Amino acid sequence: MAPGDRVAQLVFCPVVKVDFVPEAVGNDSVRGDGGFGHTGIK
Repeated sequence: MAPGDRVAQLVFCPVVKVDFVPEAVGNDSVRGDGGFGHTGIK
């Protein structure tokens, strides 16, 4: 290659298309009211 030469680059990468399906959200969980990471210590 010499200065001023043209360089073309091309990258192929997969594109994943998803369809999100809404789900009913319940309020009951095994964690209770503490939420994620809650130790239970008050």
